[in-house]
Amino acid sequence: MENTVSRITWLSYLIFLFMGCVFISQGVLILYVSKSYNFSVANVGYLLFIPTFIQAIVTYFNGYFLEKTNLKYQINIGLGFETLSLIMIISGYYPLFILGLIFQGFGNGILISVPNYLIITLHKEDKFQKLNIINFFFSVGGIIGPFLLGQLLDINWPWQLAVSLGFIFLILLFWLNKVIEYSRFKDEDITQEDSSRRDSWHISIYLIAAALFFYVLSECIFSAWIVSYFKMICGFSIGKATLGLTIFWLFITFGRFASDKIARYMKLHQFILISSSLAFIAYLLIFINRNTTFDLVMIAIMGMGYAGLYASILSYGIDQLPYSCPKLMSFMILAGTIGGVLALPFSSFFVNHFSILSALMVGLIILALVIICIYVTLKDKNNKVKDIIGNKNVSYLVRYSRYFMRKYWRRLTDFN
Repeated sequence: MENTVSRITWLSYLIFLFMGCVFISQGVLILYVSKSYNFSVANVGYLLFIPTFIQAIVTYFNGYFLEKTNLKYQINIGLGFETLSLIMIISGYYPLFILGLIFQGFGNGILISVPNYLIITLHKEDKFQKLNIINFFFSVGGIIGPFLLGQLLDINWPWQLAVSLGFIFLILLFWLNKVIEYSRFKDEDITQEDSSRRDSWHISIYLIAAALFFYVLSECIFSAWIVSYFKMICGFSIGKATLGLTIFWLFITFGRFASDKIARYMKLHQFILISSSLAFIAYLLIFINRNTTFDLVMIAIMGMGYAGLYASILSYGIDQLPYSCPKLMSFMILAGTIGGVLALPFSSFFVNHFSILSALMVGLIILALVIICIYVTLKDKNNKVKDIIGNKNVSYLVRYSRYFMRKYWRRLTDFN
């Protein structure tokens, strides 16, 4: 059984690796799809709303079937949708391209919901660590996909041919899913009493869900438009412009390794506030000048800040209740999914009516809302989690830091 659990866990990781390639590569393909079909980049952003919208619907409704259906078949169906989608997207025929985006939405919805369900069900005790790892693999996909696409497009490969390399990954996932034996998993620890206690949710839960929504929205806006910003406004080559997106996801990947270690020495809300503030400052400094090296360094710092936010915000939300609540988990994941759904149409509006720079600046403002939402949870008297989660070492560090800062300030003012 332990060997089976390990195999299923690794399959979940690899599915998220594939999903990372699919999601993050959209930012590279926007310019090429717009040329192929003679659309503006903003209109392509609106088109890419189709799969994210369908994904959100499928992810939500699939929650009712996860405990009732064979998960192996579900994964095969999801991979089948992705295969058909890829064939239609590279066909070069506009109606098939649209149909391919629809099929991609169905595939994405299944392949996002099933691995999350497997991880949470099979790893109840260390879900924060496993959620960090599965998001780490998503980040690796965010590195591999844009990097390969950028390099192949830089040597004048047709974008359809470059995208078709995804068939190799799909064949691998089909084979791995075939050789693993499993049927369904049921969370027996959740009682009917627990699942019916929806009315006990306090305001912090909704604030944390909003923070997760804003985080995903900000991250997706930046990923979607930073390549176009560097190429069209800063005048970078496609290879150099893509490098910015690659570095962003590279440092998100490194950061997700480090965040699990760092978060052990502080409370979750402290970790979220520090990480999001770091990302906000670096995000702002990108637009100070157009020096390539400076911009790439700031993007790297941004990646480190963004790295652990999804898993930490999700865990912070789940831990708001003293009992296991699958509805709360679904609610949090849905909030993040909606952020991904709205990112392209929302940001495309600003691109269409203002500029690419305005869309990226909106992403910066939205990131500030993450900080505000989490900070307000600390003022909620019903939020007991802030007092019991995490090691108190950081509390002492913060207290002593404030003491020395005040002492230094008094000396400085006395001297003046």
